[in-house]
This record gives sequence, structure tokens and C-alpha cells, in this order.
Amino acid sequence: MVREVLMLIYVSALFATVLTPIVQSTGMLRIGRWRPFKGYAVLFLLLAIAGALTALRFSRAATGNSGSACVRRDLPNRCLHFSIG
Repeated sequence: MVREVLMLIYVSALFATVLTPIVQSTGMLRIGRWRPFKGYAVLFLLLAIAGALTALRFSRAATGNSGSACVRRDLPNRCLHFSIG
């Protein structure tokens, strides 16, 4: 139980350390006379991440295969080939 809590704290601190400069730089942007505050900066960051993940998902779907299904299907045959040869 303690290990899971410590892992959650560690991951949260890591995300905060990595994302704080991005939020600060987004908060300093000026669009006309309007400057987004940190709430909008976090919202823009979340929307950008969601957009990137959606684009990645659609680009993977456009190829017609999901990579992991191919690996699961072909890996046993490849392993057998290497063990025999």
C-alpha cells in the first residue's frame, strides 16, 4: 500500500516538474491584449495532448492494422523459426 502511494507521489511530482515550464510559457503568451491565466494554459495543454493522441490514433487506424495484433499473431512463428534454425 505504501509503495503505491509513493509511486503516485513520484509520478505526480515528475509530471509537475515537466509540465510547469510549459504552463508558464503558455501563460505568458499574448493574444492581442488578452493573456491566458494558468487555468487556460492547463486547458490548452490538455487539449493539445488529447489532439496529439487522437491524431496518432487516427493515423494508426488509417493503416489498417494495429501493430500489436500483428506482433501477437506473428511472434510465436518467429520465435519457433529462430529456435529451429
